[in-house]
Amino acid sequence: MSIAELSLITFYLAFGGYLVSVFSGLLKKERVAEVFFVFGFVFHTVSQITRGWYLGFFFANPMFNEISFLPWSLGFIGLIVRFFKNDLKLFSHIIMPIFFFSIITLVYPKGVIPPFAKNQTFFSPLFFACEVLAHACFIMGAWLAFFYVRKKIEVPIFHDLVIWGFVLFSLSQVFGAIWAYLGWGSPFHWADRHLGSAAIWCYYVAYIHLSFVAKWDLRKKAGVAIAGMVLVLVFTFQYQLSELVMMIGGKNG
Repeated sequence: MSIAELSLITFYLAFGGYLVSVFSGLLKKERVAEVFFVFGFVFHTVSQITRGWYLGFFFANPMFNEISFLPWSLGFIGLIVRFFKNDLKLFSHIIMPIFFFSIITLVYPKGVIPPFAKNQTFFSPLFFACEVLAHACFIMGAWLAFFYVRKKIEVPIFHDLVIWGFVLFSLSQVFGAIWAYLGWGSPFHWADRHLGSAAIWCYYVAYIHLSFVAKWDLRKKAGVAIAGMVLVLVFTFQYQLSELVMMIGGKNG
């Protein structure tokens, strides 16, 4: 069995664990859902690690590819929330976005983009790791904000997730600027990728500053957090579509 095959098989096992976890949650079997979620997350972790050797040699960037690393990051956040909040009912809400983005990973074409001269610096995987973790915080924060608005959950955990997402996203922009300077000679380019990141960063800067506006309570902030997820998804998956074209073009070539 090759490393690439091991990575795929362990992801399929992870997806199976998430699937059983979702159905167990729907049947109000929270403990069973938690056990199968942990089962899935462990295999998902193995899958992500082995992606580093997908090409037969170690290359870190595939470990942090958005399509596969985003559901893992959502799962990691879910475990942290579960550990600190110790609320099984909250956990049943958390599993849904993890499962949804795992479906995207499942149907997305398999394979990785090979290394090239400009992504050999360690700032490249640092950028992708922080950026995807930030996206996961924004998405999970928006998801929990939706249930907070509907009064299905009482703890405004969404706000903490958005703040952590902003911190991680800011770090990703620093690492990305260094990588861009080393690879392309400038820390910023007037390109879709950079402008999209700038738009996301400015949006969440505005969100943080809502704390200084007295009339903006947590429920109003929850609405802004939910809208922010739309912005993140649009810019994120626009880039992933471009990557998909590159992968298909490489196969056709």
